[in-house]
Amino acid sequence: MQFRYDPETDMVQIFYSGIWNDWIPVGFQAFDALTLSQNQWDFSASTASYSFKKAADGSVSITAAPKGNQGSVTDCKTVVLIDLTGKNSIKISGRVWLYTTATAQISLRDENGQVLYVYTTKAPGSAWTSFSVNGDISGLSGKAYLRINLPCFSGYATTEIQFTKLLIE
Repeated sequence: MQFRYDPETDMVQIFYSGIWNDWIPVGFQAFDALTLSQNQWDFSASTASYSFKKAADGSVSITAAPKGNQGSVTDCKTVVLIDLTGKNSIKISGRVWLYTTATAQISLRDENGQVLYVYTTKAPGSAWTSFSVNGDISGLSGKAYLRINLPCFSGYATTEIQFTKLLIE
């Protein structure tokens, strides 16, 4: 079996039993964001530093720390657009360390930045709190970026979010 991939249309054609089959969208496959490397995420933080770490068990941690006395939000989004065709759920699990009433957000946004789906963590009150979500995205179509917003506040230490699952299928 052979296949051809067209990156402009994000479609694949499979050669099977002596013939090339019709072009089909790649979007039928699950998208596991934990397989992405740091250079496949676009990070921005005006007054914060951030780090990205991938553990041996496959989990991913993102941290944010204030620079000086200014708070900020570390924003990261996938570099590639994710095809939502045929996708029904977003499965997210892990834990987060935030201060006081702060919350982190994980969202799917279209190319114009419009929010298609959002999950907001609980405010853990300066402690670790776990989360596990199975969000319904069956009504969505088109392509989207996966985006994570992690706040940090002046005068406080590093905040962190750890993912053990970040799957769109």
